[in-house]
Amino acid sequence: MKGITLAALLLLPLSTYASSYKCEALQQGQLGSNGKTVSALSSIDIDGKQMHFSLNSASWDLSYIGEKQIAKLYSTDNGNVAVSFIDGNPIIFVLHLVNDDGRKGTYNLSECSEQ
Repeated sequence: MKGITLAALLLLPLSTYASSYKCEALQQGQLGSNGKTVSALSSIDIDGKQMHFSLNSASWDLSYIGEKQIAKLYSTDNGNVAVSFIDGNPIIFVLHLVNDDGRKGTYNLSECSEQ
């Protein structure tokens, strides 16, 4: 029994898929941008069914909620922040925000690279 438990513990890190991304551009929906590309620093870490998303000085922890067409979908517990992850060429993240006053924003992050 101890051997099985030890083997399971040794294999556990191998079964977890983790990826980190850095994105350098933000398009569409940025306030004051009039639809132009705006500089933004973002880092995205995906570990199994969890995503940690940082954009400039804000960050969120999101959970995997499913897939729709070509995108994997993640959301915060309250649903005010959602991210669609399109693992293609190029890699794209679409950030959906709902402010406390109900205003919505959609932001496309491009120029992403896996770290």
